[in-house]
Formats: sequence, structure tokens, C-alpha cells
Amino acid sequence: MSYLVHHSLETITLIFRCAPVGVGSLIATGISQLENVGETITSLGICILIVLLGLIIYNFVLLIPIIGFLTKTSPGPILKKSGKAMYIGSATGSA
Repeated sequence: MSYLVHHSLETITLIFRCAPVGVGSLIATGISQLENVGETITSLGICILIVLLGLIIYNFVLLIPIIGFLTKTSPGPILKKSGKAMYIGSATGSA
């Protein structure tokens, strides 16, 4: 069973590493077929900034005070332990 789990995780990791290339290629193909490329790139840039800003606000402005309020302790140790999960959640949330 451990062999299957190990190779499944390796396959998923490979897919996650290749996904940005595929998404970038799809975006580049779509942009190359447009008439007004500059305006589209500007719109995509604004969209990316808004998504990243939303993730930053959620993770650092909303989540930290909520953790502190609910646990009545400093959120630092909790965030240290859950930092990797937050990173993965943010990466998949931006897709």
C-alpha cells in the first residue's frame, strides 16, 4: 500500500509542477488570437492582482484574528504548523 501511495503522490506532484506551463500555454494561445492584445494583458494582470490581494487579505487580515479569537492564544504556533497547508490552499485557490 505504501508503494501505491508514494507513486500516487509523485504523480500528483508532477501534475502540479506541469500545470502552470499548460495554463500559460492556454492563455498565450487565447491572447494570440485577439485583436487588442495590450488591453487583454492589462485585464489579466488586474485579475491576477485582485486574486492575490484577496488571498493575502484572507490569510493575513481575516484568518489570523479569527484564529486568535477562537483559540484565545497567539496564532503564531498554529500558523507555523499550518503554513504549508495555507500555502497549498492559496496556490489552488488562485487557479
